[in-house]
Amino acid sequence: MTGSLLIQNFDTTRTKSDIDGMVNFFDSICQRNKSNNAPLDLKITNSLAITLLKCFQWYGDLSDINRAIDILDEALLACPDGDTKYKNLLLNNFASSSLERFTKLGDIADFNNAAIAYQVAVDTSTNVNKCASITYNLGHLLLRRLHALGSIDDADRALSIFQAAMQNSPDGSAEKAESIIARSRALLHRFWHLQDSQDVNQAITLLNGT
Repeated sequence: MTGSLLIQNFDTTRTKSDIDGMVNFFDSICQRNKSNNAPLDLKITNSLAITLLKCFQWYGDLSDINRAIDILDEALLACPDGDTKYKNLLLNNFASSSLERFTKLGDIADFNNAAIAYQVAVDTSTNVNKCASITYNLGHLLLRRLHALGSIDDADRALSIFQAAMQNSPDGSAEKAESIIARSRALLHRFWHLQDSQDVNQAITLLNGT
């Protein structure tokens, strides 16, 4: 309860003392569990990592994002086989944190680690709605990496992801429209690299059909 109140207070006030209090609160529980040789509490560990991510986003201290990624990596290793609920949550947050560090430092290893984490989350997710969200994250990430590295394979993978989303969405639904727009954008991204007019024509055809 205390942790939830601290989070709510920070979301309202966004003061350094509130977020430091959140870090100390979650950290103290993790340290106490470790000293008692208790199993890693994945929920508390994830909360600590997300709080450190918030710290980095607001105050820019690299030590916070580095620690968040290390904590999430440790939690993923400790996550029991078959625990898709927490594993997918941890994978998603690991990917998000890695992307934050990539944006700051430009290390492509962080970009690649984020892509791997999203792919594993997609492959192991049993929640259809969450899987769809993570799938879109992966597709958009691949397009970002396309511009960073110029690999057409990333564009092709993104197009396949959005094509599958189109096929799996009911006609007339918001999800269908979103997948069509996403695939059209991916086609334009590929056009910018290959200058193949067929990509532009296909994107226009898709959008005209929405």
